[in-house]
Formats: sequence, structure tokens, C-alpha cells
Amino acid sequence: MIYTLDFLKNHAGDGIHEVLDFKRELETTDLISDIGPCQVDGSYQFIYSRSVAFTLEVKVDIFIISADTLNPILYPLHFTIIEEVSDTSDAEFKISEDKINLYELVWGWLVAEIPYVVYEL
Repeated sequence: MIYTLDFLKNHAGDGIHEVLDFKRELETTDLISDIGPCQVDGSYQFIYSRSVAFTLEVKVDIFIISADTLNPILYPLHFTIIEEVSDTSDAEFKISEDKINLYELVWGWLVAEIPYVVYEL
């Protein structure tokens, strides 16, 4: 989901409520074998005209291959993203052409939350 700065300014009180589909990312990663719909809810505020602070709750079910049995294991992820997006050089996620790519922001954080090894009990 890509948001323009104008859209975010005009809908500042509405918050963020999206369901993202990351299935296409399975082609480029070996970390997970499957992923369900990713629910993203939260808020944002403009710090400056070209700097937006997001606080987002992310919930998604992923399937990770067990290190000991090689069976897929359901692994529910629930985490909070607190991130400032701007067009400055020190921002990890940047505003590009007055747009913020929520998909890239959430995927970047999600990958960091995936455990490297999971064992089946």
C-alpha cells in the first residue's frame, strides 16, 4: 500500500487499517514457507511537513520450517513498529516522490522479527 503525503494529511484522524499480502515475497526468501494476511493497524503524525512518525501494530501468521523435523510450523507474529519516515539521509525508510510505501516499511520490520531457527516440540 502506497500513501501520498496529501492523503495522509487529509486523513490524519483516520489512522492506518490495512491488510497486506506478502505472498509474493516467498519467491525471494527461504526464511518462511508460507504467510497469511498481515493485519496492520495504528496511527501516524506529521513531525514536519516531510517527516511522518508511525506507530503500527502488526499481526500475521507465518509458517517456518522446523530445524529438526523439516515440518512447517505455524508461528504467529505480533509486534509494534515505531518508525519515522522522511526524505532525510538518515531515515531508513524514505519518502519518495511525496509517497510512503507502507508495504516496504512493514515487510522490512517483519523480516527482522522472523526467528532464524524453530524447533518442533
